[in-house]
Amino acid sequence: MAVLTKRKSQAALEFLMIYGWAILAVLISIGALNYFGVLSPDMFLPQSCILPPGITCMDFDVSASNVNVALQNNMVEDISIDEVVIAKKEGVSCIYSIPFILMSDGKTTIAISGCDFGDAGDRFYGDINVTYTNLDTLLSHKSRGTMVATLS
Repeated sequence: MAVLTKRKSQAALEFLMIYGWAILAVLISIGALNYFGVLSPDMFLPQSCILPPGITCMDFDVSASNVNVALQNNMVEDISIDEVVIAKKEGVSCIYSIPFILMSDGKTTIAISGCDFGDAGDRFYGDINVTYTNLDTLLSHKSRGTMVATLS
């Protein structure tokens, strides 16, 4: 009877050791993949430029030193775009402050240069703030949105 118990405990110990080493190997592999960035969720996030209704961010391109943004006025009235600010979460920002009129259903592309957002291939997480004036009421508004992109 003692021999049978010894064999069962030895089998149980061998079972735990074999699967323990296998689990340890899997954990080390997952840790290595995570360390080298293969499992980074940033790689799977889509690029996006989102503004509240009224002004639409149609298309955009963010590089280390330039930003190009295509905007569309979806409001019934004409507006004057007073300022467009692209700001990175860490505080770095680029400003386009040459006012222009954007007609109802009109589209325009704004090119902002002189930015310093990092190196090509880095992820950009930032805000887009559009300050505009309604030409019918002459009231000023600010439209705040977000941008996520890979620097080109």
